[in-house]
Amino acid sequence: MLLDNPVPGYTGLFEDPVELSAGIWENVGSIRNQGIEVSLEYRGQVNKLKYRVGGNVSFVKNKVLELGAVEFISAGNIREVGDITRTQVGSSIARFWGYKTDGIFQSWEEINAYQKEGSLIQPNAKPGDLKFIDKNGDGQITDDDKDWIGSPLPTATGGININLEYNGFDFRAYFYGVVGNKVMDANSVFYSSGKDLYNSLAGTYENAWSETNTSAKNPRLAAKDENANYQRFSDHLLQNGSYLRLKDLQIGYSFKRNVTDKLGMTKLRLYFATQNLFTITSYKGMEPETSSASVSTLGIDYGNYPSARAYLFGLNVAF
Repeated sequence: MLLDNPVPGYTGLFEDPVELSAGIWENVGSIRNQGIEVSLEYRGQVNKLKYRVGGNVSFVKNKVLELGAVEFISAGNIREVGDITRTQVGSSIARFWGYKTDGIFQSWEEINAYQKEGSLIQPNAKPGDLKFIDKNGDGQITDDDKDWIGSPLPTATGGININLEYNGFDFRAYFYGVVGNKVMDANSVFYSSGKDLYNSLAGTYENAWSETNTSAKNPRLAAKDENANYQRFSDHLLQNGSYLRLKDLQIGYSFKRNVTDKLGMTKLRLYFATQNLFTITSYKGMEPETSSASVSTLGIDYGNYPSARAYLFGLNVAF
């Protein structure tokens, strides 16, 4: 298994100026993938309508078996946040490693009640801030409270093919989708927090907590994020990465024999095709189908250009 194995920062070795990941590529371990894939297809005809419908779905379980001399590998660096994924023996690859949250503080009373032995667990919190879970119970929020909070690997992936033919016309569609994975929109750290002088994403103000919007799902906006709502990587920042996309759609018409014979052809087909026509997803970023140069940063959307939508017209000619 090839991974970007970390080396000490004092070496000055930074391969990626964006992620600031220091490391060298090494074959440092091994992983095991186990799963099943099911594929079905049905064909039939009703009068002049011929149809063929098929689909496949696969389920894969991933497990890291060995990492050489290291206990775990941290990766997925986001500026002002740090590494957000961890690859560790006994777990699946590149799982998200961060803090679990328990909603948003609605009042000073809730903040003051969240204490241990008379000391506030989150002394910098204000109403509207995230409540982080003190996992180890030591009365403070530190790196020791981090836990597994999600996986970039989908529980299932699958596709659907639909083919129809009727009196010279044909219709073909291919859908692809994944379910059960999490995605981190790295840009949300800056564009949804209200921090500093960054631009804001659409809906940032409407979805942020305020005294008149206490049911909001996002914490309050703050020029200085003293509670680290967006600087502490948590399950609140992860989004559902499930999606269903119409990858390919094609509609065509094949001219009949009496037309092709006159033109000296054996086949003449006119078609219209489109790619990535639409995507059904709850993900708020630009592209739920993230791409990564390393398996250790799977599921992190650094703002890569989304899949382009294309419209095509064409002719299929045979002589």
